[in-house]
Amino acid sequence: MSLPCDKSMTKLNQNPYQSPSKALGTPARSTSGDVVMRIIAGIMSVMIAITFVGAAWILAMVLGSFDSWLSIVGLLLGLGLSLALLELVRRLGWIELFFVNLRMLLFADAVAYNNRGLYMLDRGVLDRAMDDFDEAITLDSNLAVAFSNRCLTWICQRELDNAIKDANVAIQLDPNLPHAYSNRALALIGKSELDLAIEDCDESIRLAPRFAEGYANRATAHLQNMMFEHALSDANCALDFDPRKQIVYETRANALFNLGFFKEAASDFTRALKYTPEEPPLLSGRGLARHRLGQYRQALADYNEAVRLWGDGPGAAVIYNNRGFTYHAIGRFNDAVIDYERAVQLDENHPNAYKNYAWLLATCPDDNYRDGQRAVQLATKAHDLIDWQQTPWLYILAAAYAESGQFPQAIQWQQKTIEAAAEEDRQVEEDRLKLYQAGQPIRESAT
Repeated sequence: MSLPCDKSMTKLNQNPYQSPSKALGTPARSTSGDVVMRIIAGIMSVMIAITFVGAAWILAMVLGSFDSWLSIVGLLLGLGLSLALLELVRRLGWIELFFVNLRMLLFADAVAYNNRGLYMLDRGVLDRAMDDFDEAITLDSNLAVAFSNRCLTWICQRELDNAIKDANVAIQLDPNLPHAYSNRALALIGKSELDLAIEDCDESIRLAPRFAEGYANRATAHLQNMMFEHALSDANCALDFDPRKQIVYETRANALFNLGFFKEAASDFTRALKYTPEEPPLLSGRGLARHRLGQYRQALADYNEAVRLWGDGPGAAVIYNNRGFTYHAIGRFNDAVIDYERAVQLDENHPNAYKNYAWLLATCPDDNYRDGQRAVQLATKAHDLIDWQQTPWLYILAAAYAESGQFPQAIQWQQKTIEAAAEEDRQVEEDRLKLYQAGQPIRESAT
């Protein structure tokens, strides 16, 4: 399947089930004083390399004193251990921390505080990061990158209005700073001001055409706006420019899922999980993609792991709803009821759980689980939550009325369903209408 980096756009809404997604923030570094730091970094890198090679050589000589061939083994072993230690130091961020603190000792200026703030922000130490950005701004109130980075810290703390204020200052100080536009877009996405967010992303990309974060955040805005093809295009561009951004794989996976490319969506969720293997939303998203592929056992494994990791935490209602959906599909109706009940308890404003639960109660082939009156209540609640804008769900309300014996209402809502149905779905909906006109409810396992 070809996934080009283009600007085609189609508004679609093929799938109403949810998988949480994130957006991507963009820290910015100041390059003031970097020449000195690069010289020092080069010298230190050479010294570290000499130290490791020297250690490997000493090990080779010690082993060689026992047997000559052991010197070769010792050299290879020493080099291997040296590389492993160097990688460990890199992953722990000790080298970066050393240079951050070295700059503080040499300069202790606004740039030094800004860069140390970035180090803290990267590691989620938000209070320390905020203190350093505050100090950087105190020392230099014209340092645009410090305002841009403090904007990102505010976003991490869900202080979106403060984030937008700082981004505004950063843009006023430096109208050519793409990070500031991208970060303001991220705050606007959090406030669901998607059109404004897209405008900011457009500007960040205009300023830096290969700026991965601008494409990534615009993809997120389009995804939330249900512009799935456009989201897919932007996610492709972001990954072309920086393939390491796991959050973009999640965004692309959600776009692919909603476009019906379930196999590709599952693959992207798997790629994202390589970076963060214990991320419940990713597991839930892959589980739903696997459900659509008919891989129910694997889907349940993903949901069970997501529930184990997250319990009843924020967003857990989505996971319980999705797992209930899979239980429903394979005929484990009691487990489905338990999960749907849990989903609506955890989030009273989760329309998907209400409408899925209503479908089970209205159409379940097992008499023990049908309840027409409750199904009508749940389907009505689902539509109330979305302001009656999801016409593809009206067939569920019609089925609920039919199960409760209220066939005139069932016929009314089913006719509205047919009016809004796509051509390929019309025959199925007309067959349901005929059942209601004959005074018969429908029986199906899942939707």
